[in-house]
Amino acid sequence: MEGREGRDHLSATERRGAFAFDLSLTTDRPPVLHGGVGWIDFGPAGGSYYYSRTRMLIEGSLALDGGDPVAVTGIAWFDHQWGDFIAVGAGGWGLGDGRWRSHRHTVIPSAQRPTPNARYNPPMSHAEHHATSPSTVRCAVLAISDTRTRDTDTSGAAIAELLSAAGHTVHERLQLPDDPEAVRLQVEAWIAFPGVDVVITTGGTGLTARDSTHEALAGLIEKRLDGFGELFRMLSYHEIGPAAMLTRAFAGAVRGTIIIALPGAEAAVRLAMTKLVVPELGHLVREARR
Repeated sequence: MEGREGRDHLSATERRGAFAFDLSLTTDRPPVLHGGVGWIDFGPAGGSYYYSRTRMLIEGSLALDGGDPVAVTGIAWFDHQWGDFIAVGAGGWGLGDGRWRSHRHTVIPSAQRPTPNARYNPPMSHAEHHATSPSTVRCAVLAISDTRTRDTDTSGAAIAELLSAAGHTVHERLQLPDDPEAVRLQVEAWIAFPGVDVVITTGGTGLTARDSTHEALAGLIEKRLDGFGELFRMLSYHEIGPAAMLTRAFAGAVRGTIIIALPGAEAAVRLAMTKLVVPELGHLVREARR
């Protein structure tokens, strides 16, 4: 692997012919300096330099099982950590993962590059996870309603307000009717756009005939966050009683992008945002991009 200024070239051939690849990688967002400055202090365990490239665009060729190379595009991430973070001696590691659009299920994971005497970092607590999470993420907000307009969309406005107050960026805020196809296409466009880390929707999570957000988006989710819906309904129960069971709010990850579907009521939105979403947003993005 070689490169500079956000552009890298990666090539390899497995000696038994199982695979070969020749790839160009372009970083499309600034590197994340963990711990805020690229340094993490583990106390008695030492310290380490640590940065991540959270999204790199891939172009090149891939050959599997001795076959001919085929053109691929995709998205990759890369971590690099080094220092004296194990008390017995200095070490470091690099880890990368790439997912190809042309070969959807082909992944080359855990390409590790240990340095001499390296041992891997100790388990990290949730506090250390938060310390190494991005402080600012880029969000898109979608209000789903047959009746609300930009002027009357108090729930979408509340989401944007709370995100901005927490230091996050609202890339775009839109309104759409309860049309599953239109909603899905808009969310898919944001997932494909490298300038969006998180998509938050409001509305369409109930049980009426026109409530269709779950049907439009749940099928896109690759990794579900079941705990989000469970915690939200628990919090709602303390606010509105057993009617909390009627909400189908959910969250998950799609190709490194976080999707969060909230109810349409402003009170419910503020409850979810203040108690669940805002406190964990950077952490969610960190984990989804690893």
